[in-house]
Amino acid sequence: MKIGRFIITLLIGGLIGGCIALFIDYNHSFHFFGNYHYATHSNVILISLICVSLILVLSMYLIMIQKKAVHYKRLSETHIDEDEADSYDKKANLAYMQNSFIYYLELTISFIALFIIVLGNGNSSASSWALLPFMTTIISSVITGLFYRKFDSRYPKLGEKNYAEKLINILDEGERHIYFNSLFKTFYINLSLIMIGAIFLGFYSLETGHSQTLGIFILIILFIYNGFSHLLKTYKFYHS
Repeated sequence: MKIGRFIITLLIGGLIGGCIALFIDYNHSFHFFGNYHYATHSNVILISLICVSLILVLSMYLIMIQKKAVHYKRLSETHIDEDEADSYDKKANLAYMQNSFIYYLELTISFIALFIIVLGNGNSSASSWALLPFMTTIISSVITGLFYRKFDSRYPKLGEKNYAEKLINILDEGERHIYFNSLFKTFYINLSLIMIGAIFLGFYSLETGHSQTLGIFILIILFIYNGFSHLLKTYKFYHS
């Protein structure tokens, strides 16, 4: 079963790699990225304001979700009946997850806005407008940071020492299993994506003559930090 899964993964990887190679060849070695010039000053402002509006609407919805999560959490703590308490606790946790989803969605909108502006060959005058959506997400970041403590008073304060360890300690056994399983998979997928990204940018630089040195350097630093910090911590654990 494991061998079959490995072979299927290799086949899928080969298929995706082949499609990318054909795509590159069809688009004359990446030059399609420089063919767009729609990022005029007025268009950049329009793109940024649309994204900011979406983020503000999501922020208002985020506040509603947080209030709902806190409400259900309090009901789960005050109800004596075990079935009702479990039902409210489930609703509270679902609302809690929606809170995180909305916040990440806001950041995704900001990244998409930046990508659209960069793809349209925006100049340096567009920088402040391109950053405006990211600045707007600070509102949700602050609100979310305050929400965690309202939702569960056991949550550590933002910036508190050993924040991650204290956060893990308040989870029950089932939640820890899901948490660690998700982190483990995400960790190795991120390492693979960082490696693929660095290779892709390297070939992009060679094919187009447009240096991506800074991007490659950042990806290398991320790869070293993620890969070796994990190994060093594991080594210290077994060495101690």
